[in-house]
Amino acid sequence: RQSFFIRAMSAKTFSSSPCVSSARAPRALPRLVTARSSSSSSKTTSPPRGNEAPTSGHASLKSSASLGTSKLAQSVASGLAGLSLGIAATLGAPAPSMATELDILAQQPANNKYVYDDANVLSRANVAGVVRELTQLQIDTGYHIDVVTLRKLVFTADPFEFADKVIEKWYPTVQEGDKHGVLLLVSTGKEGAIVGGPSFMKKVGDPIIEGIISENIPVLTQEEKFNEAISSSVKRIEAALKGEADTGGPSAVSKKRQRTYKTKEEASEKKDISVIVVSLLLFISFVVPMVQFFGYTAR
Repeated sequence: RQSFFIRAMSAKTFSSSPCVSSARAPRALPRLVTARSSSSSSKTTSPPRGNEAPTSGHASLKSSASLGTSKLAQSVASGLAGLSLGIAATLGAPAPSMATELDILAQQPANNKYVYDDANVLSRANVAGVVRELTQLQIDTGYHIDVVTLRKLVFTADPFEFADKVIEKWYPTVQEGDKHGVLLLVSTGKEGAIVGGPSFMKKVGDPIIEGIISENIPVLTQEEKFNEAISSSVKRIEAALKGEADTGGPSAVSKKRQRTYKTKEEASEKKDISVIVVSLLLFISFVVPMVQFFGYTAR
């Protein structure tokens, strides 16, 4: 009976032990692994039947690859387009500011047009006044003046050289340009020029031309007074063509800068005064209490 009880207890203990349960559990794993491996091998090895469509994984990979290729092609195309535009702008295509001289030369002059404000620095009121003045001058004397303004010179560095090109292009023959003149103003360079036919230049004279180029235009344009520079220059030319006295040009006003610092002499002088004052205060602060102390102790 004891041996039977021992065998029963040992069997019960062995069946309820966690080591035994953990040892028995993995028996089902080989079948599961073999089943999965067989199913995956059947999926990978089985070829497509007929015109069977590709799987979703292949379709997603192909779509992502095509999307990446299209983005790369688009970026390369945009880069090439920007490069071609930069090369064209550098080599061949002129900027809008570089075409102003060509625009002036391409214009056709007219008897009733006197102002070509390509720089856009003149007011409407001033243009109207200059046009009235030049119209009356042509009626009285027969001389025609064209006023031209440019923002800057690009192809020609010298304003007189460009003004010569203008009058030669607009009035090709000597007979056409004999009594015509061109007053040029360059706003960025603060410079100008006066050219004309033989009769015009002889009537105006070198002193008036030199005075306008060295006084009216540089002085007034330096202060951004373009309207006054043109109107005062026209008045001087008009007086010369009519045989009247020269009105003269503006004089450059030199603005003297005032210093905001003190010289060495002024600083040393003020320093000496400060030293004297501080020394006097120190003397009073030490001597007066001592005198008071001796006065009290003497009593």
